[in-house]
Amino acid sequence: MKYQRASWETEKEGDEEEPVRGLDIKTLRECLSDIEKALESLKDSDPNPARSSKVAHDVEKSVKIYQETYDEKTKKNQTVLHLLIFQVSQTCCPCHTC
Repeated sequence: MKYQRASWETEKEGDEEEPVRGLDIKTLRECLSDIEKALESLKDSDPNPARSSKVAHDVEKSVKIYQETYDEKTKKNQTVLHLLIFQVSQTCCPCHTC
């Protein structure tokens, strides 16, 4: 029992030290690009075009959620960027009298 409690405490401490995980835009972009390249390579190399097309379709269907996540994140970043540009343009006029 004493050993088990020490083990739980160690696991709890370890959990607190784990880095926060997440899918950032760069990781998503790189992964989706690698998948696309792999599918193109299969299409180019496979003597059976029906098979490679089916595989490509199935893989694209499977990673659709990641593509949607990527699209949402890039759209959100573009919106934030536009808001920042708008704020800067509102606070600094061309005559520099602000």
